[in-house]
Amino acid sequence: MKKSTRKVPEPTPVIAVRVPALLHLRIQAAAAQAGRSMAQEMARLLEEGFTRQQELAKREPILDEARRLLHEASEHARRIPSDRLELELRRQNWRRDAATGAWFPPEVHKLPPNEFLPPAAAEPLIPAAGAPRNDEDKPKQERNTP
Repeated sequence: MKKSTRKVPEPTPVIAVRVPALLHLRIQAAAAQAGRSMAQEMARLLEEGFTRQQELAKREPILDEARRLLHEASEHARRIPSDRLELELRRQNWRRDAATGAWFPPEVHKLPPNEFLPPAAAEPLIPAAGAPRNDEDKPKQERNTP
C-alpha cells in the first residue's frame, strides 16, 4: 500500500466569540460578498484591524509634532496685539482667502510679497517674550496716560 505524501495541516486555534445579531449579519454579508467563510472573514478583519493599529502607532510621533507646532503657533499669536494681527500677517506675506476668511502662509500661496506697507509698519509687531502686550500691562509710571 502506498503512503500518502500529503502534509496534514496543523490544527488551527479556535476562538469562540459572541457578537450582536447585527454584527453577525454584517460579517455574514461581507464573507458572502468576498467568497470566504465567516471564520476566514473574521480572521481577515482582525488582521486588518491590527495592521491599521500599527500604522496609527507609527503616525503618533507626527501627530505629537503637529500638536507641538500648533501650541507654539498659538503662543506666538497670543503675543501679537489682536488689533494688529492682520497687519502682522500681511507683513509676513500671508494671504487671506476672501471666500473663507482663512489665512495662508507664503509657503502655501507662493506669491511674492506685496510691498505695500510703509517702512515703519513693516517693523516686527510681535513684542519680545515677557514684554508687556499692551499699555495696561505696563506699570503705572511707564504708561502714556496723564
